[in-house]
Amino acid sequence: VPKSLRQDHERPPIMNVLQFSDRILCLPVIHGSGDFAIEVRRVMLSHKFDCLAVPLPPSFQNDVERAIAFLPNVSLVMQEERPTIAATEWRGEDHDHDEADRTFSYVPIDPCQGVITALRIALQERISRAFVDLETAQFESYAAGLPDPYALKHVSPEKFATALLPSIGRLPEGQPRERAVFMAARLKELEQRYERILFVCSIVDWPWIREAYVDQAEPLGEHEPVEETSIYQADPETLLFVLGELPFITGLYERARADLEADENLSIDGIKAMLLAARDHYKAELGNRSR
Repeated sequence: VPKSLRQDHERPPIMNVLQFSDRILCLPVIHGSGDFAIEVRRVMLSHKFDCLAVPLPPSFQNDVERAIAFLPNVSLVMQEERPTIAATEWRGEDHDHDEADRTFSYVPIDPCQGVITALRIALQERISRAFVDLETAQFESYAAGLPDPYALKHVSPEKFATALLPSIGRLPEGQPRERAVFMAARLKELEQRYERILFVCSIVDWPWIREAYVDQAEPLGEHEPVEETSIYQADPETLLFVLGELPFITGLYERARADLEADENLSIDGIKAMLLAARDHYKAELGNRSR
């Protein structure tokens, strides 16, 4: 557990661990969860914020915000990573870089992504947006085992987040740690300009960003030169791999949004709807074959 979250005799008990300061509220999310996307919407529409901070680097801002306008069509904002070539890999100046060796960082413009939901609402409500992550030429990903987000229906976001603290390991040294410290420093800069900031980030990162913020840690890294981003439409055949929720469930969320219908329980009711739709499709196919 980060030392900034421990209660001791020198520090009064923390009433809301998600409140970095009187100007910054953090909302940790599990990426790709419809339940967390709904919670992001609830928080943003029930409180007033004058700035939204998201854990994406500035180079992604223009294309991510453009791509959000294309929803419900799913797209990806991609950025080619600069290759690092070791001396033993050098094969001459005339050697063409193999297409198979190209790698990309990407942001899925998925309506069930909490960060995308937050940006979507901020654009509609004309709230300032800040992309506060570190620019990295090669992004280092990491993951953690997390519980079913449906528990969020019965507990507050702060209780959900703090319940996970014992199972959230420290960030790996190097780029992950540098990114956390950099984002904490950017949040400190933002609170000099804005009165009420919402920071939406990964639930795996939030305790360490908060620790860096409280400790006033100096940034360990700086922006690296990166390539320009591009928007690509997702192939419908690959949506199962691109989206956080099942494509059918994501479609139900978007339909409910367009029709102003209740969507709080779609993570469960949507499974039933999907099974019923599959049954009807199967019956229709049998009927066509019998003719």
